[in-house]
Amino acid sequence: MLSIVGIDGIDVSYYAGKLAQELVVEASGVPHAIVRAAQFHEFAEQISARTSLCPLTIAPRLLVRPVAAREVGEHLIRAAEAARPAARRTSSSPRSTRPLT
Repeated sequence: MLSIVGIDGIDVSYYAGKLAQELVVEASGVPHAIVRAAQFHEFAEQISARTSLCPLTIAPRLLVRPVAAREVGEHLIRAAEAARPAARRTSSSPRSTRPLT
């Protein structure tokens, strides 16, 4: 299962839904892997598309640790193939923080 890095203790909106999904998977008793990933590089393009008005783009100032969606997908496959009855949580994120400006 793909989830989000750093969502523990955030009980609102989309994050609450992801936490609920994790609980359901963990309680299922079936072999599983939960991979928590950082934001994808592609996230910047989504922000730009949603905050553009003609030639102008309003870009929020954020600190992010982006990771390539392909890299997360590959990590998710490896985690799923290695899943055992006990819950396994792994994360996929880069080591450096980069400003998104």
